[in-house]
Amino acid sequence: MNIVDSHLTVNKKIISKRENRFPVIEWSLNITTQQFSYDQHAFRSVFQYSQPIVTVSELMTLLTYEMREKAKQVFRSVLTTGKSQHFTCCLMFSSEEFVYVVFTLNLAKANVVKGTMQPLMKFANHMEIANIFQSLFENEHHGILLTDSESKILVCNSYFEKQMGVKRGELIGKHTRSFNAGRHSEEFYQNMWSKIHNDGHWSGVILNRHPNGEVFPHELTIQKISPVKDKIFYLGLTVDLKQQLSRLMDTELGGIDLLTKQPTKEKFLTELSMFCQKTGHHSGKIVLVVKPKFTEENFHQNLVELSDSLFHVRLAQVTGYLEKGVFAICTEYHFEHNNEQSRAIRSAIRYLFQDIKFHASKAIHEALVKGKIGVSVLGLDSQSPEELLSNSTEAMVEGHAGEGKHLNFYFKSIHDEINRKKQLELFVSDVIKKKLLSVHYQPIVNCKTGELVKFEALCRFPKSPVTKANIEEMITIAEDIDLIADLDHCISTNALKDLNKLHEKYGEQIGLTINCSLNTKQDITEVLAKLAQQILAYVHTPGQITIELTESAYFDSQYKQSNILNDLHKIGVNIAIDDFGTGYSSFSYLTGGLFNILKIDKIFVTDIHQDRNKYNIVKMITGLSHTLGVKVIAEGVENEDELFVLQTLQVDYIQGYLFAKPKALSDLDHPDYFVKKFNQVMQLNNNNNQLERFSSIIKTQIDKLLPNDHLVKTYDYFNQNPKHVLPVIFKKKCLGLVSVSEINLHISPTMGTDAETTQESKKWKKPISQLMNVEFTKLLNTIVVDNLAALIKDNPNFPWVIVDDKEHFVGMIFKTDIFNYLIEENSQ
Repeated sequence: MNIVDSHLTVNKKIISKRENRFPVIEWSLNITTQQFSYDQHAFRSVFQYSQPIVTVSELMTLLTYEMREKAKQVFRSVLTTGKSQHFTCCLMFSSEEFVYVVFTLNLAKANVVKGTMQPLMKFANHMEIANIFQSLFENEHHGILLTDSESKILVCNSYFEKQMGVKRGELIGKHTRSFNAGRHSEEFYQNMWSKIHNDGHWSGVILNRHPNGEVFPHELTIQKISPVKDKIFYLGLTVDLKQQLSRLMDTELGGIDLLTKQPTKEKFLTELSMFCQKTGHHSGKIVLVVKPKFTEENFHQNLVELSDSLFHVRLAQVTGYLEKGVFAICTEYHFEHNNEQSRAIRSAIRYLFQDIKFHASKAIHEALVKGKIGVSVLGLDSQSPEELLSNSTEAMVEGHAGEGKHLNFYFKSIHDEINRKKQLELFVSDVIKKKLLSVHYQPIVNCKTGELVKFEALCRFPKSPVTKANIEEMITIAEDIDLIADLDHCISTNALKDLNKLHEKYGEQIGLTINCSLNTKQDITEVLAKLAQQILAYVHTPGQITIELTESAYFDSQYKQSNILNDLHKIGVNIAIDDFGTGYSSFSYLTGGLFNILKIDKIFVTDIHQDRNKYNIVKMITGLSHTLGVKVIAEGVENEDELFVLQTLQVDYIQGYLFAKPKALSDLDHPDYFVKKFNQVMQLNNNNNQLERFSSIIKTQIDKLLPNDHLVKTYDYFNQNPKHVLPVIFKKKCLGLVSVSEINLHISPTMGTDAETTQESKKWKKPISQLMNVEFTKLLNTIVVDNLAALIKDNPNFPWVIVDDKEHFVGMIFKTDIFNYLIEENSQ
């Protein structure tokens, strides 16, 4: 039986108008008695069934098992709503005869349903049924398959065999999931099967995979069939849409465009968001929105061909189809240094189109490169996946690169960045060649004593008149244009000339560190030899000089570079490795005895007091360095907590903003400044430690009262806790204290007894604010307790109320807490 939905409704008007071979049979059903009455004369003129039908139960036995429950639902609906209903079903009267009929139902009066039974088609024998079944099953326009409850194919027709390109014998027993193209989500299939189980059917377009790997669209209908109890089959009807691609244009299902088999805009954004989360340190994401220049002829087929090609393009990590012939592609670019980004972006796009050209036909590739392409780069002109897609689409539509240009960046930021780099290159080159560089000095101090040990000479450029740039970018550009050796030579010359002035101000013992970058195309041995000559020319005691080698990855300690380092050691020069722990630095440098100072990079120092991994890394580096006789400098020390941790790890020297920023020679601090600063920091640490110990005795978990609490509440509390003292708190501030003493002043002997008077009874409601003690000792929680005896003498009344700088209540200290604290301090 089929309950008639809007799409299955049997139009009664049409039935009445056409000529019928069978009479309409009227019937009625008394719900109370379950008696079924009908026009038996008309009934017998149609059906070869002599046994009378007396009850509705007997009528139901003529229906298939699956249809009985559905028929009951229709009857219930008519009784509940009072609205007319109709349905179709098959009535089976013998092993051979069955009739296809339509029932109409109307509520005549309470508990009485009347209607008609209209025979539509009668099958008198198996031959008729077999002929009809054969014609339907082996049709030439629909694939038909029947599966068991586990979706394993039991039988299919020849048309389905041709559709799938698999012999029928190979299909039998095969699970339908083997046709899954992998384009629809798990959620899509869950929703599909949920509808089948709940409604009994599902219809839509689905993407299937051919055994040769081709993905193609099918129009599919699945019908759930239950011929007997606990027995389920699924009937599938399919139509191949490969030759009807126009029907699929801009049609989506479950987040997949059915024509191109690509993710739709929403699903593309979801996948793009996941991909963008995987961005590495030296990589970035590019989104291209592409509208190929396809002709109207074979337009849909060309879209499919391009889409199929994109599935094979390795560099197209995320792809999607937006609509109206527009595709979205995300690719990734990689770079070693920030200054290489523009070049890396251009290279990534070029390699992407080369990859597409390899997988697509020449015509498809030409249509692609002649079309309109918009480009957006994450982190440069877009900050999110949504912006990437929006900006690249805008660049494609508006043609940001100008008329006639095919490749359009959203922001001209990449082109602008290239121009900016060129301007900076000219500026850096001009400054270095004209020796307009200046030197700033940053102190390096003893980690244990704060004593000034040496200064590091750092490069500074004059302000650029064309564009803003920090010192790191300027130095990187100097390396890119291979002028870093000239820059180092200029700075080292000026710093070595200043060494005498540093000695005059800070003493002859003060050392000097100068940088030498090995990221140069010049011969490293010659660079170091030239530096050694400089040192000998300006310095009487080379042992005061440290050469700090940067980019040590370019140094090969096994070859001739080690000879020049040995020569520098012989004249007393110290050699340091800069930024150890980053890049390609290796402990192998230390084992060769060529380096005697190691500088730990700032990234391992920042927040070391909060990061266990950083702590362990610095501990390991420091311990091994000391074992090898190598001193350790920690750079980037900016707060006291970092200093205290580095002291516990026995780092030798520290450098950072905690003591001083790099300054010009004329602006350097007084010689006594560094030790004074160090002592201030250490005193702060001592105070903090003392404060931390003293704060440990503050009782913060204390019961509190409100000003409007009644006497009766505190009376009950102090009966159980007679020795306690409670603070009265209002808006986080302590207004007074309440103890047993304050309570007793307001309690008479007869209160709470049978002799209690009316006046005494009213006292129980007296608010705490009227009886609390407002004279108490209040101390800040930041007090430095350097003389506890004096503090007790000045504040003899306990308990002490502890507050913060906003006078908000923190806790209380009782006399017993002080005694216990003193005992513990004296025992240490």
